[in-house]
Amino acid sequence: MADYYNFGIEIELICKPHKVRSPLVPTEYYERLAASIRKRGLRAQADDLAAGYRKHREHHDKWWITRDSSLGDPSHPQIPLEAVSPILSTRHDWENEINTFWIAHRKVFHMPEKSTKCGSHVHVSPSGKKWSLRQLRDIAVGIVYFEALINAMLPAARRNNDYCLRNSVSSSRLKSYISQGQAGWQRFMAAVTSADRDALLALLQKERKVLWNFSHIVDGGIGTIEFRGGRGLRGERKSKWWIAFAVGYLHLLCTLQLHGNPRQLDWSVEELYKQIKQSGRGVDMSNCLPASYDILNDSREVCHRQTPYLNQSSSNVTQTAIAHLPRYPPRVLSTVPSSPPPAYSSIYRRAFQGDTPTFSRASQHDANDDTNGSLLRIISSLILRFLQLLLGIAVAGVYGVEKPAPVSRIYAEIVVGMSVITAVVCSFQTFRTQDISSVWELLPARKRRFVFACGVAALVGSPVQAIADCTNADHGSPYQHTLDDRLRSICQSLPG
Repeated sequence: MADYYNFGIEIELICKPHKVRSPLVPTEYYERLAASIRKRGLRAQADDLAAGYRKHREHHDKWWITRDSSLGDPSHPQIPLEAVSPILSTRHDWENEINTFWIAHRKVFHMPEKSTKCGSHVHVSPSGKKWSLRQLRDIAVGIVYFEALINAMLPAARRNNDYCLRNSVSSSRLKSYISQGQAGWQRFMAAVTSADRDALLALLQKERKVLWNFSHIVDGGIGTIEFRGGRGLRGERKSKWWIAFAVGYLHLLCTLQLHGNPRQLDWSVEELYKQIKQSGRGVDMSNCLPASYDILNDSREVCHRQTPYLNQSSSNVTQTAIAHLPRYPPRVLSTVPSSPPPAYSSIYRRAFQGDTPTFSRASQHDANDDTNGSLLRIISSLILRFLQLLLGIAVAGVYGVEKPAPVSRIYAEIVVGMSVITAVVCSFQTFRTQDISSVWELLPARKRRFVFACGVAALVGSPVQAIADCTNADHGSPYQHTLDDRLRSICQSLPG
């Protein structure tokens, strides 16, 4: 499973310029948009269309403004264009890149038209820049297994669209497997197991205009899986939604490993979307997804829970209904938790990357635990952090009055520092995510070594402090006061 993902987005737009000049030359406005992007600190280049429509790799380091033939020739003064982003990464500030593009767009054009011709495509690749064959097999099985549920999450204009056909519709071989029910599913699994990259591509699609396009995974390709089901975009918010949806879903399929470890997952549309959103936490994208899928696809349709089928003919399912999921035989069912862990720490990553089919009990508990903290848990956490902070302040006050030895002073600083860091960070995270976690999981990985070193220093400092206390007491230092002496002095200072 990848530690992070690279991706790019293609945004199809039909929009009216603020300043309309005659004659209306699209390439002139492509250059204006590219100049507006460059003015805001990003790299951009406009296509002069001299060599026809093209998408070349040399443009993957900048915004590329070009034309998409699928948009046709809209009425005057509308301009059809496609904006192709540079390669972005989940480990960098990609959201600011998207925000900047739309700010630049609004300086040149009005709000894009609501057109069913427009869509968005998201290309995704793992941190290694190339999907492994094992990852591709897991993704292929997951895409077919959850196809009906994902189709229900798409905007109405993108379902059964000629430019993003479901893979089972495009591939006659895949359609044949699904129509054969349980026996066909087993044949499909066997075909995926024996397939290399080229064979996997031939199995999953007939052409590139499919919902999940694998045409770039073959040798010589750019190495991405392309999601073509995104809606026509008109601003930064929904652009982030569909990027996070595509990356989060592929990350979920790599996590579930349905080819390497097949099992039955009787999920509804709502449950699958919840898993996608939860999976986005592993790549810092969960905050980019809306609360529910009907907000994502601009609908409030109520999709009923699915029931698995056995040898059920596809003719019994209407075009608008949600098809049933295939059921795995009982002999291949596994005890692996069906949902990914709420926090993808290095421990979970090692467990998922390995060949072991099960987690430890602690991992299973974390994987199935509800991550939404109740109000009581939030209040309890804040009280504990506040008391911890007071402890650090009290220790600092006592040590400041007593004028301890240098070693003891260092120990006091460590106690105060740890208390402040833990209280502030955990309290902030409690409000931000409503999730009670340890400071170890909350701090970035690069800071964990520092926290660990402070903890070791604190543990070592305790016996050193005791030795220093005894030494100071033997030499008649003011530090030899006992706790009783301190309490007695405090009581005598009280009025009355």
